[in-house]
Amino acid sequence: MNLNDIVKLWYKTQMGNMHECKKNQFIFADIMWKLWEDHKKFNENDCCLHGNQLNALCADCDDETYHEEQDHKAMKKEKK
Repeated sequence: MNLNDIVKLWYKTQMGNMHECKKNQFIFADIMWKLWEDHKKFNENDCCLHGNQLNALCADCDDETYHEEQDHKAMKKEKK
């Protein structure tokens, strides 16, 4: 199942006969839970510097990265 199929299935959960929508909602939910479990297994060891799971960068990481880059730029200017 590719992304296009998933989007089409999601649409079927929203539009049409109420009973068909409900049936498709269960199918869609099963697929999404399976994708979530696969995603979670694949990324379970990924974390930011502060231990945020699923590779979610926190504001502190963004700040540290920015400041590290600025420090490196400043050090290069001082050496010249």
